[in-house]
Amino acid sequence: MPRLQSFLNRFTDEDIIIRQVIFRDEKDFAIEIAKNSQNGDDTQLAIRKGKGTRDGIFLLRNTCERIMECQKVLNLCLDAKAFDRVNHEKLMKVLAKAGISSHERRLVSEIYWNKSAKVKLTSETTEDIMIQRGVRQGCILSPSLFNLYSEYLLQEAISEKSGILINGVHINNI
Repeated sequence: MPRLQSFLNRFTDEDIIIRQVIFRDEKDFAIEIAKNSQNGDDTQLAIRKGKGTRDGIFLLRNTCERIMECQKVLNLCLDAKAFDRVNHEKLMKVLAKAGISSHERRLVSEIYWNKSAKVKLTSETTEDIMIQRGVRQGCILSPSLFNLYSEYLLQEAISEKSGILINGVHINNI
């Protein structure tokens, strides 16, 4: 019990009330966001039902082999710390374009915007630092929000004519 009490002491009553209210809507909302992120480009494999790491490795390997056969150039971009790079304003635009209701977009903004954090180094703690970008690590919405966001960025960046054809499927990103 002392460990549980220690954990609960980290939260204010307001945090707990907000969390309870949000959680009721969050489950249904997470399901809707996940459905939207499932409708993206078939080459997007991250955190999607029926698409795992093995599928990504297989597709990348086959794509690389095909690129070498065709003597094309491969541009590879790895999204290290990708969750930390999500721009909140662009995320809201992406959600609107995906048909997410204003109520649900407001829910996302309440979860992600106007938040702050403190950094503790040894015995010193910093003042509040405003969090201006990124999606929350461990939040059930974050993977789906990231998938929608990254799909939007890829569609903006890549022309339909770039890429290669593998078994009749046009691939310009994985």
